[in-house]
Amino acid sequence: MTTSSNPQSEKARAVHSALLRRVSELKQTAIADAMGVSESTVSRTINDDLEKIARLLVAIGMVPARDDALVVDPDEIRAFKTLAFKYMAQQQKAEGV
Repeated sequence: MTTSSNPQSEKARAVHSALLRRVSELKQTAIADAMGVSESTVSRTINDDLEKIARLLVAIGMVPARDDALVVDPDEIRAFKTLAFKYMAQQQKAEGV
């Protein structure tokens, strides 16, 4: 990975690290089967292309997430905060605070 310290590069390094961690948790045979390629292709992809894949993901505004991750977009977070604020305001009003 390049040594540039711009935010894109930092994100790409973090994504690359996350991808490497996840790959290390799995067997290359399982990855190869899921991709429909040989284990050697998986190995070459990891060694030669994973860094580029990480930079590509960051460049297009995507980051990897595990299957069981709960992914929430900023609009949903704002809506949740609004509802929480309204609830707390109503609770304080009911309690006379």
